[in-house]
Amino acid sequence: MANTMERLMVSIPAEVKNEIDAVKQREFYDKPYAELYRQIIRLGLDKMREVETKGNQCEMAS
Repeated sequence: MANTMERLMVSIPAEVKNEIDAVKQREFYDKPYAELYRQIIRLGLDKMREVETKGNQCEMAS
């Protein structure tokens, strides 16, 4: 199975970059930035899905 990747370019505020750099030093020191950004995106998408699911459950309960 081929693993295809898409290349993205984003602009982020300096304070967010500082936080990302700190995480890189603590937890991803031996991995490339690309892996760190993929993990951040995955976690963010999971959280958004979780929030959406909880919101739908609240609407159904009303």
